[in-house]
Amino acid sequence: MIFLPMRKRVTFFLVFILVKTAGLCQLIPDSNYVDITSINDSTLIATKTQLFFDSNVVATLDNVLLQKFVPLTVFNNKKYIRPKLVPKYAYLITAVQNNSQTKDTVYFYPGSLFDNFRVYQITNAGTLQLYQDASSEGFARLILAPGEKKSFLSYLDFCRYDYNSLAPQLIQPEYLDSYKRLY
Repeated sequence: MIFLPMRKRVTFFLVFILVKTAGLCQLIPDSNYVDITSINDSTLIATKTQLFFDSNVVATLDNVLLQKFVPLTVFNNKKYIRPKLVPKYAYLITAVQNNSQTKDTVYFYPGSLFDNFRVYQITNAGTLQLYQDASSEGFARLILAPGEKKSFLSYLDFCRYDYNSLAPQLIQPEYLDSYKRLY
């Protein structure tokens, strides 16, 4: 490498940095994808959801996928979020797939009591694209083509309330009205 011309060294260095940075993004294992065709009414997906609490206010849309996400199941306070975490932003990564031969729709419910709830699709290039602002509805409508896999990042800004919770679920459209009455 000592004898390489300067241009080749710079090119090599840039390619090395690009490959190394791309490797830092967390890949979603196939076992974490939820097949939406297997959902009868609704299903809890906490075991297949990843969580990042931005307790140090370091995440931006440009770097949030580089943060350390953990399985939601290791977070002990899913039922009621501790008051000191309520002013912090939470991010959930959810992966879904449609194994049927027809287009299918499912609703995503992250839990309760958020001022802001935005869903971003994670593109194949590892970037975020706004998919839906579900703040007013509280439910995000996810549409998948036959055989399609999609990964989503949910940005959650908690309300100031004692009973905030993280309980990510996928709900079939036919069951949504009944679900809204229950919760």
